[in-house]
Amino acid sequence: MDLDIREEGIATLLCYMELVPENWLENLQPVYATCKVLCYGGPPQLQAVSKKCPPVAVAIARQKMEGKSFSNANSVEFPIVEVSDTMGWDSGPVKREVKLLQWNWAGQGSQITSKSGVLVEFSELAFHLRSPGDLNQEEMDNIVDFLHKRVTRQEGTELYQLDLLYNSLKSCAHKSYWMCADEANMNKSDKLRQLMENFFEDKKSALERMDEEESESDQIPSARDLDQVIIDVRQFITLYGQEHSLTGRSIARVFHGIGSPCFPIATWCRVRRFWRSHLHVNFNVCLKAATRELVRFRS
Repeated sequence: MDLDIREEGIATLLCYMELVPENWLENLQPVYATCKVLCYGGPPQLQAVSKKCPPVAVAIARQKMEGKSFSNANSVEFPIVEVSDTMGWDSGPVKREVKLLQWNWAGQGSQITSKSGVLVEFSELAFHLRSPGDLNQEEMDNIVDFLHKRVTRQEGTELYQLDLLYNSLKSCAHKSYWMCADEANMNKSDKLRQLMENFFEDKKSALERMDEEESESDQIPSARDLDQVIIDVRQFITLYGQEHSLTGRSIARVFHGIGSPCFPIATWCRVRRFWRSHLHVNFNVCLKAATRELVRFRS
């Protein structure tokens, strides 16, 4: 929620970073990030569990360093992946060891005899990745620049493809349904088929073709439209800047009616003053104007 990005968007960015030769990170299977250990036997049982289970002992020690007391506590909740990293273990073996606390074992742990009175719960499914973690500021800036260029390139390519598909269908469409209701127009059908074949067989990338034409992002709005965007941005910041963490992209999304985790469609579609209020202005123009106003407002 803090990033205001959907889960699939974050996954896409992580995949982009995994593909670069610098090996910035390695994506692993999603895992449950939070573990809660509840002892029905009370504080004495929790103390006994911490003595025989190192991950629980480390979790309690970390929280004691932060000032939390466990003298009367019968449960502990902790980020199990972080605890695993602190111990130098993989999270999988740590989870298995903590999960075994729910049972009493006979002999050398070869057979389950009964339940132990300990409840172990895992929650909050999260991304799991491996990264060097010692990147300097310059390397972090390079990562941000790479992601920005990669996302911008992909965005431009897909917008061009949508525009090309629209124009192709429009060139082969009839003005009314009754014009093709009785008999199919084979000339238009063959033309559309040829356009689709050319689109998929053309070896030139969509981005290269897009550079040969006027890009939509280069369209300059009228001074009146731009002034109105700036006025609405300032009013939006004044009304919602205190209760929301605003970015230029989040404001531009509202102006174009694009939902996000912090600005869901079901809620914000009722804010008719701002929702979809600037569809006639290019999205990137709204984004840049909103970003400039946010910087000016916070400076």
